[in-house]
Amino acid sequence: MPSRLELSSRYVDPHCYPHGVAYMDGQYLPMSEARISVLDYGFLHSDATYDVVHVWKGAFFRLDAHIDRFLNGLDKLHMSIPYDTGQIAAILHNCVALSGLQNAYVEFICTRGTSPTFSRDPRRGQSLYRLCHPLWICRQSRPDAARSACRDF
Repeated sequence: MPSRLELSSRYVDPHCYPHGVAYMDGQYLPMSEARISVLDYGFLHSDATYDVVHVWKGAFFRLDAHIDRFLNGLDKLHMSIPYDTGQIAAILHNCVALSGLQNAYVEFICTRGTSPTFSRDPRRGQSLYRLCHPLWICRQSRPDAARSACRDF
């Protein structure tokens, strides 16, 4: 902790992240660079929906069913995104391709977003879509090997 109170010029993230790709606001980013605001309704109030689909040997498992469930969740929460089913599928495929992973689970998330006026009324939120980040799976053959066992399975 600093010896005197001061405002940092920028946030320095000390954490290590798995290899992967995020798609946020029309951009493909390394997982380590993806960020959400602390004022996001998804963060503040768990106002979000998501789904997770598996990729095995480069192929998605029942992708259409997962996208349908995700879109149904958006509808139930009265949220929308500017992508149709085909565009969502393309984004998810691109994230996996850019990550280089052949076996992963892929999580796609939409939050209510933030209000441009910082209103507490969630109807004023602008939906923020974070559609995908392929993650690897950690296999633990023994507890002390957990870190070295994390890899693309």
